[in-house]
Amino acid sequence: MATGFDAVGVSFDASSLTFDGLATTTPSTPPTPPMPAAPFATSRLYTVETRTKTGVRVATIPGINLQFEFLLNEPGNLRFSVPIDHPKVTRGNIEEGVHEVWIWRRNALIYAGPIWQIATNSDRSALTVESQGLLSYFKHRVVDKSMLWNDTTNTGPGIATFLVMWTQDRAHGNLNITVPAGYGGLAANIGTVLGYKSSYRWWERKIIYDAINDLGDNVTTGFDYEVTPERVFIPYQPKKGNTLPGLLQYKQHFQSYYLPRYGMSISNDDATIGPGDAEATLIGYAQDWASQVKYGLMQTTNSWGDAKTKAALNARSRTFVNDHKTPTVVPGITIRGDAGPFLGSYTTGDITRVNINNGYDQLDDTIRISGFQLTVGSNDEETINVYFDLEEVTT
Repeated sequence: MATGFDAVGVSFDASSLTFDGLATTTPSTPPTPPMPAAPFATSRLYTVETRTKTGVRVATIPGINLQFEFLLNEPGNLRFSVPIDHPKVTRGNIEEGVHEVWIWRRNALIYAGPIWQIATNSDRSALTVESQGLLSYFKHRVVDKSMLWNDTTNTGPGIATFLVMWTQDRAHGNLNITVPAGYGGLAANIGTVLGYKSSYRWWERKIIYDAINDLGDNVTTGFDYEVTPERVFIPYQPKKGNTLPGLLQYKQHFQSYYLPRYGMSISNDDATIGPGDAEATLIGYAQDWASQVKYGLMQTTNSWGDAKTKAALNARSRTFVNDHKTPTVVPGITIRGDAGPFLGSYTTGDITRVNINNGYDQLDDTIRISGFQLTVGSNDEETINVYFDLEEVTT
């Protein structure tokens, strides 16, 4: 399994953070939630529970037609149905905005997240439940106090972890989401130094989920992140996942695939526009002459309003051109759960070799897994659709 930060010994200076109208204090650590107890023994591969935000089991419910999406740097989601006339299906046992759904696979917790939507209809055939992962809570939290990190030695993972802990100190704000052991209430500010001051202004009401995403989306100082089902927020710098040996091969490990090729995605002359006005605007540039010779001039323009230097903008454009100088060819593959040990062996962020040798379709690339969809049938049969990262294909 991947670990969190690669420690470089950068310590967080609490005095470098000031609040507008608040005492300069660091957030306390929410109480560590107890390790969740597995449900009682069952012959089913999957067990569906509702629980409170504090981890108290509410009910075990007869969930059917489960469909998960596990996504890199996103909350992921879950959809399923339950018979509406089942005695366990009551508002006291399953209510949107109040309860979470926890999913166990062979007594291993694989998903936890709030129930955000429940739908029924007049024929009373079923109740449909939609949930998103624990990270989705931070889509409903904002930075409503001005914060300024006064020096340039802070890191993206450190600031992100601070925001996760700070918002849980608010009245009715505790989600029982912790940080890895040893990080403390603020978390050691570990990772690549940003090199510039950071701030949030109360009138902007920055959504914390967006703030984390913005901090992570940086060529030089970015990171991956997740909230695990065990309620731990983990930043991974530089990236989550491992490079796995072996390969996923057509007809041996998967029986169907989808292989689109996108010529319109080519970019061999890119400009990334940063902050500033008129002639003072910071702009980064990158080109690839070999790509221009083969495909002709293909120009693109991107923006990065939070950039601090022209060098950072140049690096951003260079990365974009490197990723798009040839047509994008990224497969989607479908794996049966009984055809191989994908679940438990692969996860989002892992890098693996994919091989397709099928006439016109020829692919032998090392690609990063950006997510996968898991569908569970009525008899616990599993189908897995694997997604790969458009930006990270190495031929």
